[in-house]
Amino acid sequence: MIEFTDAYWYLGGLAIAGLIVFTWFYYRRTVPPLSKAWRIGLGLTRAIALFLLFWALAETLLQLTDKNADPPVVAGVVDVSASMIAADLDRDPDPYQRATDAWAALARRLPKTVEAVEYQAAESLLVTGEFPDSGGQATALGEALESLQRRYEGKNLTAVVLYSDGNNNLGADPVAAAEALGVPVVTVGMGRPDTGLVPQIFDITVDEVVLANHPFTISVQAGAQHAGTLPLELWRGNKKIDEKTVKIGAGGQRVDLTFETSVPTEGLHDFRIVPAGLAEAGRSFFVKALKEKTRVLLYGFRPDWEFTFLRRTLDKLPDYEITSVLAGGAGGDLLAPPPRSAADWNGYDAVILVGPDAHWLRSTWPAIAQQLKRNGTGIMLLMGESTFSRSGGALPYPLDFVKRTPVWKRGEFLQSVDTQHLRHPLLRLADTPDESRQIFESFPPFTGIWDIRTLPQNSATLLTHRPVALAGSPAARPIPLIWTLHDGGDRVLVVNGGPLWRWRFNSTVNPDETDYYRRFLSFSLRWLTVAEDLEKQRIETGKQVYAAGEPIDLRGYLYDEGYRFLPRASVVAEVRPDSATASVDSATVFLPPGAGDFYEAALTGLRPGVYNISGRAVIDGDTLTLAGGKIKVEPAGLEKSSHGLNESVMRAIAVASGGRYYHEGEPVVFLDSLTYVSRSYETRREIEIWNRPWLLFLFLAFLSGEWFFRKRKQLL
Repeated sequence: MIEFTDAYWYLGGLAIAGLIVFTWFYYRRTVPPLSKAWRIGLGLTRAIALFLLFWALAETLLQLTDKNADPPVVAGVVDVSASMIAADLDRDPDPYQRATDAWAALARRLPKTVEAVEYQAAESLLVTGEFPDSGGQATALGEALESLQRRYEGKNLTAVVLYSDGNNNLGADPVAAAEALGVPVVTVGMGRPDTGLVPQIFDITVDEVVLANHPFTISVQAGAQHAGTLPLELWRGNKKIDEKTVKIGAGGQRVDLTFETSVPTEGLHDFRIVPAGLAEAGRSFFVKALKEKTRVLLYGFRPDWEFTFLRRTLDKLPDYEITSVLAGGAGGDLLAPPPRSAADWNGYDAVILVGPDAHWLRSTWPAIAQQLKRNGTGIMLLMGESTFSRSGGALPYPLDFVKRTPVWKRGEFLQSVDTQHLRHPLLRLADTPDESRQIFESFPPFTGIWDIRTLPQNSATLLTHRPVALAGSPAARPIPLIWTLHDGGDRVLVVNGGPLWRWRFNSTVNPDETDYYRRFLSFSLRWLTVAEDLEKQRIETGKQVYAAGEPIDLRGYLYDEGYRFLPRASVVAEVRPDSATASVDSATVFLPPGAGDFYEAALTGLRPGVYNISGRAVIDGDTLTLAGGKIKVEPAGLEKSSHGLNESVMRAIAVASGGRYYHEGEPVVFLDSLTYVSRSYETRREIEIWNRPWLLFLFLAFLSGEWFFRKRKQLL
């Protein structure tokens, strides 16, 4: 098929046709006269040259249609995990080799029009001949089926034959993946069915950070290959602290149960859920305990609404012990007595000052501030109308950067989020930065602020007020409303004016469902008191406990003081054995940039043991140390928690996909009932004729030929 892509090709065609007709009349009579053969030859030469010119000007395309056919494909997937290939396991020797031989025999029996493709599966789908880096220490049948679906999307996959012992222990649900695949999955069970209970711990949910001496809940999802009674034990370290029994009504059923416990001391505690008598089927997890209560001093200077709302809201936060002090006008103090000594002040993890006056800040606060800085105590300062005064000098830390007494301004001061710090922990009121920004900017405005325009370098401005510039005037510098200071180990949060308490009635975004005022105060106290959970430069793992052979996902987070992501860094994670397991290996892993604001990589092949994770980053020639944590690799791999063939999983996969289950040795006759049809489809190719060098060559050749012969015959 020929197509002309120029929009006005038909006009050019009419012009060329007219010129060709003119050429015919032009060569009917010539001077001097020519024979009929010469007249026809010269006319055709010019006509062909004009026709080639038209093809070029009309941008002619030649469309070719190719007819293709995809043969029907039957994919054979052979499980190559350790439970299938390890000869040291006291079960059927070498079921992997038997599965490979069975697939080869089945592939030879398929019709010649069928394309038989072999794959292998462990933690993921593998091309035949490759071996998993971890030695196949996990079985992810769901991941393998999902990979097949992606690989053959839009292609002629007709059936899948899966050879496995059914001991799926990692990744997606294989039954759901088989149903979504859209073609029948024939499952062939390898090995002897296990007649025992064969318990398995599927999932453990628990808060990673708890309070010492406070009860917390551990949610467990467990199951077994066969019906029966399953006793589960809860261990902390080497001590069994609880035991519960659940009933498994049918093979493959998953049941939920909970444990209630507590830890007596601060620190990292090692727990383990174990089916009674089967330690290799247990799973470990860590819980970090903080001290029982975080002590916060709320120090007010006026019995106003700001102090009252702060006190009521903070008293409702469950993880904090709030001491409220209100300075009396006659020298006495209301509520609790204020701290009298340095030891009293150091007993608090955070101090909130509400509207301190300039006299108290100059006379009493300097010595206290220095003591709190040395102690690493978090400070939250809510400035009021009396914080600055025109008499006297500069104020102490954290307002020592203000060299001139600012002006107290009244009015309606709308707040806007500084977009450079959208990821700051104090601004995460919603799931996304944009939603958080909308919430903050919908809060009632401040009615009084200090006209401060410049902040120190170690500050991060979170909320600002942008004054409206008059017509023809340059834009005024924004006034910071909330900012943070982070100088070494101390953290300071400053609120310029207010009131904040109006946020309680809060925004037009979602006023009935969420108390954003309380959430902001909770985040503020957490940021002031729990520094290690908010490291801006750190290495994290997806979880703290892994089974041997399970990939360990590593993520590097690199932010500046304003929690802005730092790209273009060279990030390395260092995995070192804990002193208690110094015989295991160390590893250094380079983390390339990930899909978000982080760096990521995966590590496989770690031997069982306890490891410390840390890291370093090089950016612009500077080396930064990245905080890390601790992980544990279970000595019993996922593959050793299963004992024999799990027929229930294999049958469920077959039923969900419309296939059939066979035990090894049985003839797989289901494939004989399928109809194998090639899938025909067409592909189109376009060839740009007008853009070919030979077209120009031919045009010039015919044009020159006509001119040459006309010259030779001495035509006018």
